Amino acid sequence: GSVDAWLPGDQCYSEGWSMGRVVQLAASEVESAALDGSLAPDDILLLEGSAPAELPAIAGLLTLEPSTPNSHTAILAQSYGIPFAYLRQEESQARALELSGKLIALGASSGFGGYCRVRLFDLSEVENNIIDMLREMSRLDPLSYPAKALHGSFTTGADQLRPIDINTVGGKAAHYGVLRAILPDNSRPAIALTMDLWDAFMDQPLVGGQRLGDRITQRLGEFSWPPNMAELDSALDEVRTLIKDPSQFSSGRFSTAMRTEIESALSSFDASKRLRFRSSTNVEDGATFTGAGLYDSVSGCLADDTDDDELGPSLCNSAKAEERGVYRAIAKVYASFYRRNAFVERLRRGVDEDEVGMSVLVHHSFPDETEIANGVAILERNSSDRIEIVSQPGAVSVTNPDDAFSPEIVVATHYLQLGTFLNKLQGAALLLLGQSVMTWDQDYLDLSALLVSVADYFQQQSNTLHFLLDFEFKKITPDELVVKQVRPL
Repeated sequence: GSVDAWLPGDQCYSEGWSMGRVVQLAASEVESAALDGSLAPDDILLLEGSAPAELPAIAGLLTLEPSTPNSHTAILAQSYGIPFAYLRQEESQARALELSGKLIALGASSGFGGYCRVRLFDLSEVENNIIDMLREMSRLDPLSYPAKALHGSFTTGADQLRPIDINTVGGKAAHYGVLRAILPDNSRPAIALTMDLWDAFMDQPLVGGQRLGDRITQRLGEFSWPPNMAELDSALDEVRTLIKDPSQFSSGRFSTAMRTEIESALSSFDASKRLRFRSSTNVEDGATFTGAGLYDSVSGCLADDTDDDELGPSLCNSAKAEERGVYRAIAKVYASFYRRNAFVERLRRGVDEDEVGMSVLVHHSFPDETEIANGVAILERNSSDRIEIVSQPGAVSVTNPDDAFSPEIVVATHYLQLGTFLNKLQGAALLLLGQSVMTWDQDYLDLSALLVSVADYFQQQSNTLHFLLDFEFKKITPDELVVKQVRPL
């Protein structure tokens, strides 16, 4: 009935240490507390419930309800460099509640057999010079990332992309090229909208003559770390609204040259089927920062833009009363570059806004009704491959899990000479006891083989034996495994 029944003790979802004041909140209170300053970036959040999908800037996270190791919240915590642990043991919960409101040091680390050790130290009576020393030690390094560069065109095919292209098409699109090279039969054909298009979009004149990019710099350039969150949130909302509103642009949101090249590139897809426009920045999915869940992906329909009218319903989805064109989708992805959590993390980590931008990965979407299963997997390569496969039946979310629907967790261990061995650690709550999300055991062996082949490529390129890769996959009708994302952790 619950993931909690299978756990031996406290659980570490992101290891590390930090210091901060313990702020105890219910999940419904986190958003308002982050905006009014009662939950500050240097606080440790003690959450009464499970972790929300949106994690504000904080120094650490402790929950009284379980999560999953592959959730966006867990991967975000790892990207942020902050500890995130579930306090399952009564003594751990009592200790954390006792320290509510106090300044503490928090450590979370996994030991032998995956057991998690959570340590909470009361710093309320520690000398100031030691507090200052700890605060300096806990400061994060500036983020390392490749500065954006021009590709030479607004669009490019994904097949030839590789991780070295992060500066021109962003991390998601650059790594997708690896899937196209290694798994051409188990990944969808795709194109990328390059940083050239982003720069050209930012050069578009607004009503009144000012460039879009200049208006954004004028509105956001005054903020430094740590910002007034309420004022920043208001400014970011203005910027996102500006990007998404066609009436704000004096000559149209996308020029004729942009539209001509975009529609030419998209002509390889079926215009009557939904396309997925996926965020891909040069400041995520890199070797030192993941950034999962910071930006948005949006569906769009090319036929809605080329039918010479603005009347609904959408030609790709009659259930949508209004048209949902591709330019609307691109603008919404672009606007997500200025979501609060994304901008705050760039601000906190010293990112130069002139050096970063948004590219977009485009391929056919996966309608919910076609999904047999979906999931994420983390492959750890060492002397063998350990693959943790977390999945749900149908289109039930794995990356943003619902408390009531714990996922299936299977560990596949692959040895070069001996083959692959499977161990189901937990069944999916939506299925009967003993049932599997996918066909046991063939689908799990087939998926493992696909992921291992991608890991072989990364090993050849990095010339290192020990690394982590994060995958997203789906099983769709009639009986097809599709890998839709890979990134290093």
